[in-house]
Amino acid sequence: MDKAAILSDVVRMVTQLQSEAQKLKESNESLLEKIKELKAEKNELGDEKQRLKTEKLREAGTASQKSECSTKLSTSPYDYPSCIYCPRPSCW
Repeated sequence: MDKAAILSDVVRMVTQLQSEAQKLKESNESLLEKIKELKAEKNELGDEKQRLKTEKLREAGTASQKSECSTKLSTSPYDYPSCIYCPRPSCW
């Protein structure tokens, strides 16, 4: 093989490698963008999960308070119908 043929092969290979490197850079940028999107979605879902968990606990607490109050109604004719042990106006 002569020097010109070797040089031609080297130039072709370098060009091919540069093209492949460019494609990999673009793929990497695309993947990094996708990672950002997925992290944002993960954070949103985490926030929603926490909100729903808090809401569920609040509702469970409200339901247990209501059932507790309904079983402790005063039977005295001089009292307003209210919970004996519950000072909350919502139970009156």
